Amino acid sequence: MNIFCARIIIGYMLKYKEHIFERLSRWCIALTKSEKLRKIQEILELKNPQENLYADLLKTIGDLKTNYGDYMITEPIDCNEELKRVPGADYELCTALLTMLLREDHFSNGSFERRFADGQVLPVLVRMKDVLSAGV
Repeated sequence: MNIFCARIIIGYMLKYKEHIFERLSRWCIALTKSEKLRKIQEILELKNPQENLYADLLKTIGDLKTNYGDYMITEPIDCNEELKRVPGADYELCTALLTMLLREDHFSNGSFERRFADGQVLPVLVRMKDVLSAGV
């Protein structure tokens, strides 16, 4: 086997190892409902538009949706239409919607702060908190 092939194989092995670690870490850090509520409340009280706080929140509580598109009903994804679903959303949809907003900011830098200023971000967190509190 030549050195080029060996590098490719090692690259795939490292990528696969990271994928497995990511999956396992989600199971290991499962927070209780009350811990999730506390962390969501902390972010709500900050009222801070920095998107990294919300990304860190979703990662910490184990609810960052890498498959957020599976939860969306518009194609291509229309964030404005999707956000109309917040009032009736379950917890999983809320986390997917928040992930959607974070991904939108990745592609359109500054969109998260604009949506925050327009009052479109915190209602998602409020709904997450309400749904968790109700046990739905």
